[in-house]
Amino acid sequence: MERLAAYFTDALQTLLYGADTAHGTTTNNHHNKLCLLTRPHQTDLLSAFQLLQDMSPYVKFAHFTANQAILEAVTHDRRVHIVDYDIMEGAQWASLIQSLSSHKEGLPGPHLRITALSRNKERGSGRRSTTATVQETGRRLTSFAASVGQPFTFHQCRLDSDETFQTSSLKLVRGEALVFNCVMHLPHLSYRASDSIASFFNGAKELGSKLVTLV
Repeated sequence: MERLAAYFTDALQTLLYGADTAHGTTTNNHHNKLCLLTRPHQTDLLSAFQLLQDMSPYVKFAHFTANQAILEAVTHDRRVHIVDYDIMEGAQWASLIQSLSSHKEGLPGPHLRITALSRNKERGSGRRSTTATVQETGRRLTSFAASVGQPFTFHQCRLDSDETFQTSSLKLVRGEALVFNCVMHLPHLSYRASDSIASFFNGAKELGSKLVTLV
């Protein structure tokens, strides 16, 4: 636990001060390695996040709590539309899909549509397009939903070049219960502009979202 705490402390220092300042100077081996990981490849980032989920109860508990709130809010709705600010590998939604598919004995679950916001590329790097990452996540979720018999569709909605969310770019269907979901913990929050997140929340208010969940 002490070693884990040390890694988190160094990570916070790197995020706050950068790797080239006095506070962020590499002083030992594990700090050197950390600084090399501040701009990881997308595949490495997803693997690391999956490892964090497996090791820490926090992420799983946060997903469980948010999903329970969603299930309670849409109990009487036949169509549910979730707009996800930063879906990454979509780990949150497999359990929700499973729950919806068994919502009522012998009856199909409500139709679930997830719209994931995407960007042309990560800011400040040339690594893999997040659009491609979102597409891959969509394929996995679609396949899983089909395997459990859950009616499901997946869409993307691109942010503007400055990562602003525009409600006009979102495809809406009459009668859908609209839910906005935003992940605020690391590593998500560290590389998302506050103005971008604010535009997402403003969009939820403008569209009259039934629920906004923060994970």
